[in-house]
Amino acid sequence: MSWSPSLTTQTCGAWEMKERLGTGGFGNVIRWHNQAFESAAEE
Repeated sequence: MSWSPSLTTQTCGAWEMKERLGTGGFGNVIRWHNQAFESAAEE
């Protein structure tokens, strides 16, 4: 399965999805950025 970037910004509260880092058998790794605290997280 391939992933193509969306033309719209995806957000969840103060979090904005920046990029998908990879996919595998256990799920996806996505980089998120917190706009309120200027911090980043990967899930």
